[in-house]
Amino acid sequence: MVKLTVPLGDGRVMTYEGTEQEVMNIGKAYENGSAPVDTGTKVEIVVWTKQSARTFVDLLYGDQHKLLQFLVQRGGAAPYADVEAYMGYRGQRLAGVLSSLTRNAKKATAMEQARVLEWRGVPGNYEYFVDPKALPFFLELLK
Repeated sequence: MVKLTVPLGDGRVMTYEGTEQEVMNIGKAYENGSAPVDTGTKVEIVVWTKQSARTFVDLLYGDQHKLLQFLVQRGGAAPYADVEAYMGYRGQRLAGVLSSLTRNAKKATAMEQARVLEWRGVPGNYEYFVDPKALPFFLELLK
C-alpha cells in the first residue's frame, strides 16, 4: 500500500491509500486539474504511532528532551509561566526549543503537519500541551 497526502487550501488534508498505480492516478488527476472531489467524508490521518513516537524521542537532546519530559510528567500540559520557570528562560530562546521540537516531529513522522506541542488559552493565560494522540506513547517511552 502507498499513501498520498494532499494539503487543501482550507487547512484540511486529504489522504489517499491504495496500490502504487491507484495513488499515481490520483496524483496525475491533481496535476490535470481533475482531482477527486472531497465528498466530506472524514479522513483520519494517523500522525503518531508507537514507532514514530520512539523515532521522535530518539531525535531529542538537551532542552528539547527536558521540555517534553516536563510536560509528560505533568499529564501533558502546563501553563506558559510554569514552562518558563522550569526551563529558566522565555521568549526567543524558548521559541527555538519549540521550533526544534516541531522540526523533529515532522522528521520522525515524515508528515509536514506533524506537531508534538501546541498552545491554547487566552492572552495572559496560555498553556502548552502535548498532542493528545501522541501523549500515551510518550507516557510509555519517558517513564
